[in-house]
Amino acid sequence: KGKKLRIRIPLIPGCNDSEENIEATAKFVESLGASVEGLDILPYHRLGEPKWEQLDREYTLSGVKPPEREHVMMLKDLVTPYCPNVSVGG
Repeated sequence: KGKKLRIRIPLIPGCNDSEENIEATAKFVESLGASVEGLDILPYHRLGEPKWEQLDREYTLSGVKPPEREHVMMLKDLVTPYCPNVSVGG
């Protein structure tokens, strides 16, 4: 339809942060062609955890630590050949 896409990937340790998963995702993004203007890797953080407590809801990612910066940057380097316009943090 001629619309531009910006793909945003929340990066959650132990869930979707393996090299295999990220590379497969990058290959899929590449297959979308010129409609993709870029890809944002969004590392997991715990800033929203207090909101869950305020809502009296269970925070199911409790205990999950944010990914190390080196790991995130390695994943960025891994996807760059498939999607050159990659950012971390979006």
